[in-house]
Amino acid sequence: GLLFFGMIVSYFSISKILDYLIINYELYVWSVFFGMIIGSIYYISKDFEGWCTKAYISLVIGISIGISISFLDPAKEND
Repeated sequence: GLLFFGMIVSYFSISKILDYLIINYELYVWSVFFGMIIGSIYYISKDFEGWCTKAYISLVIGISIGISISFLDPAKEND
């Protein structure tokens, strides 16, 4: 019950605020999300001690997949 109530409150408050902010301040909103991602990477990397060759290869593969996804064209509807 409490989870459902939280979802309803979030929909009518946070999502409406985010819609307004994305329409009027798109660059700032994306900058905040990007900053949270960078901060999370830094915070997690401090606790990670197992840097070996596999970890570096996985890191490079993950970054390249992420960058390639960001350059894809958005999906379009079928006519």
